Amino acid sequence: MSNTNTNDAFAQWRSKQPRKLFRVFYKDNTFDVLAHSESDLHEQMRRVLPHYQQQLAKITQTNV
Repeated sequence: MSNTNTNDAFAQWRSKQPRKLFRVFYKDNTFDVLAHSESDLHEQMRRVLPHYQQQLAKITQTNV
């Protein structure tokens, strides 16, 4: 049995969850990232920056 239905259901549920705006200071750059959680934020950062190191990031959460 495939996990596809479970993954689709989770993706659908997650897309309806509120996201938060995070500001990430990483090395000499600043990123504004819309994410569901801090773990989602780090996942997105790793996709964009393959050598991203979570421990070097300073994160603040902004209310939108």
